[in-house]
Amino acid sequence: MAITPQFYQLARDKSDGGRKKFGESISNLFAEQYPSLNQRERELIFDILARLINDMEMALRRVLSEHLAELTDVPRDLAKVLANDSIDVAFPILSMTPVLLDEDLIEIIHGRSVEHQMAVTVRPLISETLSDSLVEAGNEGVIRSLLMNPNAKLSAATISYLVEESRRVTS
Repeated sequence: MAITPQFYQLARDKSDGGRKKFGESISNLFAEQYPSLNQRERELIFDILARLINDMEMALRRVLSEHLAELTDVPRDLAKVLANDSIDVAFPILSMTPVLLDEDLIEIIHGRSVEHQMAVTVRPLISETLSDSLVEAGNEGVIRSLLMNPNAKLSAATISYLVEESRRVTS
C-alpha cells in the first residue's frame, strides 16, 4: 500500500476541507487497493473510516457504503453506522451486507424510516425473525416488497396473519 507524503499532509489537516479531502483519499485508496491489502491494512483503513464517517459528505458516505456493502470482513460497528445513516447512504448496506445481524436489522426496522425497511426487504436472504419484524411494522408497501422476495422465509404465524389481512386489505 503506497501512501504518499501528500496523504500524510491530508491526515494532519484538521480543517473541514482537509478532512473532506482525506476522507475522499482514504476511500479511493481503499476501493483501489482492497484486493491487495493484508488483514492489518484493512483493519487500519476500517478504523480510519469509522473515525471519519461523521465528517464525510453524504455523497462520499454513499460511495463508501457501496464499496463496503458486499464485503464480508467489514467491522459490524462500521456497517451499523452506515445502515443508520440517511437512506441514500444506508441502502447498499441494508440491502446487501452480510455482516449485519438480524438484531441490528430489527433495530433499524423499528427505529428508522419506511425506506430503510424497504431496503431490508430486498436482501438476498431474509430470516423468519426478520420477516416477522417487517410485517409487524405494518406498512403495506414493505409487506408487498417482502412477499416479492423469493428468498424471504415466513413463519407459519406470519403467513396466517397475512392470510387474515388479505381478506380485509385489497392490496
